[in-house]
Amino acid sequence: MQQGIIDGSMTYGNYYRDLKHYEVAPYLTVTPLLNMSSMVILASQKSWNDLPDDLKAIVNEAFRVFSEDHSHANWWGYEDMIQKP
Repeated sequence: MQQGIIDGSMTYGNYYRDLKHYEVAPYLTVTPLLNMSSMVILASQKSWNDLPDDLKAIVNEAFRVFSEDHSHANWWGYEDMIQKP
């Protein structure tokens, strides 16, 4: 951004503050889009199909919990940034 190659980026609030993005991007837009978190697990279809159903259930639940925790951490990062200039 500082070199003018890109005009902006999307990042989480606490990263904006802690990594000093405000030095080159003085405006932060907080939109519902930024509050979304997307996480992925990548595995070949064969590897996934080879897992027994009980392990698939464990992986699915662990990933659900991780994604939820990650989303909450990002939300609280915004809240923290807003409270501490």
